Amino acid sequence: MFYQSRQFSPERLPGDVSRKIGARGGTMMLAEVTFAQPSAEPPSLHSHPHEQVSYVAQGRIVFFLGEESRQL
Repeated sequence: MFYQSRQFSPERLPGDVSRKIGARGGTMMLAEVTFAQPSAEPPSLHSHPHEQVSYVAQGRIVFFLGEESRQL
């Protein structure tokens, strides 16, 4: 599958957050998430039934994996 961000419309989420779902299926999901301002946060701590790969293109964010957290 090829993914080009401009092909997908952003979906507005609470808290000045938007996302573009680029791929979903099998055991993997690809989403591009944008925080409108440095203080924006995801709606709540949550989990997913599928695998995810995350990267930070700009800025910093804290990710949680079980009991472990890391600032990226």
